Parts: sequence; C-alpha cells; structure tokens
Amino acid sequence: MSAQRLQGKRILITGASQGIGAGIAQRLSAEGAVLCVNTLEPTAQYQAFVQSLAIGSFAYQADVRSEEQIAAMFAAIEKNLGGIDAVVNNSGVHSVYAAIDLPAEEWDRVIDTNLRGAFLCARHAARLMCKDGSGGVVLNIASIHDTVPALGTAHYCASKAGLSMLTKSLAIEWAEYKIRVVGIAPGAIETEINRAEIAAFGRSNFEAWIPLGRLGNVKDIAAAAAFLVSDDASYISGVTLCVDGAYSQNTIRYDPRAHEQM
Repeated sequence: MSAQRLQGKRILITGASQGIGAGIAQRLSAEGAVLCVNTLEPTAQYQAFVQSLAIGSFAYQADVRSEEQIAAMFAAIEKNLGGIDAVVNNSGVHSVYAAIDLPAEEWDRVIDTNLRGAFLCARHAARLMCKDGSGGVVLNIASIHDTVPALGTAHYCASKAGLSMLTKSLAIEWAEYKIRVVGIAPGAIETEINRAEIAAFGRSNFEAWIPLGRLGNVKDIAAAAAFLVSDDASYISGVTLCVDGAYSQNTIRYDPRAHEQM
C-alpha cells in the first residue's frame, strides 16, 4: 500500500457507517485522504469510528434522496475542506420482493437511493470541482447485478444497471472538466450486514460458484477504490471494474471436462 498516494485529497464517501463504505473510508484515510463520511443514522460507535480517521475528517448526516440535504452537505464540505477531489457514491439499499408483488414505494426507495442519490451527489461534486478548476473523480459503487439479473431483486438490479450507465455517460460529458467517472461492481462480499445470510444459504455454495474459490471481503473493494480515486488511475474513466473473483463470469455451471474422452 502506498501510504502517501492520497495525501491531501479531499473525499466524500456516502453510506460510510458500516460495511463497504466504512472499509473504503479506513483505506483512503490510511493513504492520506481527508474525508467527509456520510451516514443516514449516526451512532456513538460511528462517531468513534470517524475520530479514528485522518485529522480534519468529519461526519455528516444526510439522506442522499434529498437534494436539499445533499446541497447542505456539500456546503459543509466546502467550508470544512475548502473543496473536493473525489466522491465515492456508496450509499445503497437492497430488498427482496417478487416483482409481481413489489410495492411502488419500495421501487422508489431503492431507485432514489441507489441511482438518484448517486447522480445528485455526483452533480454537486462536479460543480464544486469545476469551481476549483482542478478536476476530480466520481466513483460509483455498483454491483455485478448491473449486468447479472437475480431473482426477487428487479428493482435493485435496475438501479445498479442505471448506475453503471450513468458512469459511462458522465465520463464522456465531464472529461472536458478533467473529471474522471469510474465504478466498482462488487460480487459476493462478506460484511457484518450479510454474514448471517451467507451462513444460512451456505458458505460452501458461494465458494463453489466463485472461480477464485472464496468470498470477497471489504478490503478487496477498498483496495480497488483507493487505486481508482488515485492519480495511478489517471487515464481510466467510463468503466466499471468487477471485483468479484470472476463470479459474474461463471453463470454456466455445467462442466463438460468431466465427460471428455481421455
């Protein structure tokens, strides 16, 4: 790890209270970034976590579905940090419903959080980056379900597919402002949020389906995020990187090698 790779970079991470968002915050802070870490519902544990980050980092409570709250958050970023160099759009929600029973309100909640919120944060960040004139990076945390459908999650899959197309669209629009727009599509990543679900479904099932033979972890995503927001990735824009152990490529389970004539 390059300890000084992000030295002095001012970065917003949304949905940073736990899981992937918290892991990204820890990694970027360790590499020298000063952070605004966003959460919807702050807790005492979260406040302690923020205090462990780089000096100058601060927490901000905001619902990314609200443009008014987002505008206030970016005003606080400009006041406290003087500007912004990158935003990591990590806020996301997930639920399981048969599409035929999916309430319109749940569709709206998922789309508004995962897609609308990411766009609003990206737009506010871009305006602040343009004000500085130095460009920056927008990193969208998508999912392998931006291309791979899953039963019971039509609303979630649609939100992530939209997010990956947003990444491509903004990349070509904002290149003239020296703003790179990139994405990460995590696969099966184990966090405290889904650990019980993984155990119930069967860890061995996932491990058998993932070509690299293991579930991913938060550090896998954080490492990719640190690279993509750094100057090491200065010629990368408009792409979403799958970080999934080739899980998304292994959709055909049949192995004809077992029946080949030797």
